[in-house]
Amino acid sequence: MLRQILQNIRSFSLLIVFSMILVFSQTNEAHAAARSLVITIKVSPQAKYGYNQLVTDDRSLIRSILRSKTVPSEQVPELPRAYLTVKQGDKQTEYLIDDSWRVFRLNEQIILDLTPETKEKLKLCVQRAEAKYYGEVVPWDKVEELFPKKTNVQVIDLETGLAFQVQRRAGSQHADVQPLTREDSRIMRSIYNGKWSWKRRAILVKVGDRSIAASMNGMPHGAGAIKGNDFPGHFCIHFEGSTTHRLRKRDAGHYLMIRKASGRLNHEIVHSTPEQLVDLFLAAVKAQDLHAAKLMLDHSNPQAVGEFLDRAREIEDIRVIKNKEGQNETEQSWDTSQFAEIPVRVSVTLASSGKERRQNLTFVVKRSSLSDRWKIDVDSVSSLLDPINEGQPKPDKQAMAASMTISAFSVPSQAVYRFSSRLAQIW
Repeated sequence: MLRQILQNIRSFSLLIVFSMILVFSQTNEAHAAARSLVITIKVSPQAKYGYNQLVTDDRSLIRSILRSKTVPSEQVPELPRAYLTVKQGDKQTEYLIDDSWRVFRLNEQIILDLTPETKEKLKLCVQRAEAKYYGEVVPWDKVEELFPKKTNVQVIDLETGLAFQVQRRAGSQHADVQPLTREDSRIMRSIYNGKWSWKRRAILVKVGDRSIAASMNGMPHGAGAIKGNDFPGHFCIHFEGSTTHRLRKRDAGHYLMIRKASGRLNHEIVHSTPEQLVDLFLAAVKAQDLHAAKLMLDHSNPQAVGEFLDRAREIEDIRVIKNKEGQNETEQSWDTSQFAEIPVRVSVTLASSGKERRQNLTFVVKRSSLSDRWKIDVDSVSSLLDPINEGQPKPDKQAMAASMTISAFSVPSQAVYRFSSRLAQIW
């Protein structure tokens, strides 16, 4: 009888111990689930296609971020790199990580004061996520081998996340492709809001198990040989090193979108000279990629930037008016300059009028120090949105003739570039 009682006590004790272990284990799991870190990579704040990486294997990183102090800042993030969501129980806080690895509370001028060790761990997590999201930069001569004619591949639009199949039919300097089926054409057209367009878009091209950064336009043109796909012609996909067929030149819009699809747009902006930055800006506005255009503007007057971007949606088309062939582009060093003026002659068409206007613009491009990146002053580009034929002075034909005479000897070939360093005048 006593032995039976002792056995019952022993069994009961073991049951209590096992129950405690189970409860402790479940508590730990619930505690871990209650604390989580999600890193999100996407090409713009509005993009529907992104990559989410849940960080659960580094509890010290999560703990360190949760314990970090917040510091008010007068600075704003200008070059977003990733988004961070920190969850603790029912509380969720969102942050933006910029290109300088500062962590801002989303839509607030508050920075997380991270230790160097925590910042380095977070940096590695972001870079791993970027490698899984963005496309490879593969030169066109290599792409030709991977993507021969009559090959089918998948195209993913990085803004909408919509995907469709295409077949390469032709193209020697870039890929001339066609949607494979009627449904593929429908999906492609929906990416362009139901209207075929020449506007460039950042895409991924899935070739086998590889994801390649590329750019496409959305306009059927030329010949098309796939029957029943409801696509009257072909469209173009450009890769790194691609050129147009006729002029054998790199297309600024496609170059911009390849940088975007590869995750290299921030790097391109940071390391651009003033004239290169102007080219990128005009390509972004032409493509109506106003998020990319915003990255290149000086944000010292955020209200003016916001107003310009809101109205810039009215721009139906913009293009640089080229000079005559054979004119050489002058080399300009910016190593000791903090201010530049870049004159460009452009043709602008606003959606409200449908009329084309040609005008001379002088982009003011500046930086706060020699080690800082160049930024475009928003006031210098606001005239792009002036109403057609309203408030425009009549052109001085004699002055224009004189200007054209001078241009034949001194202006660059791509745009009417002129540079000056006037730091003493503004600082």
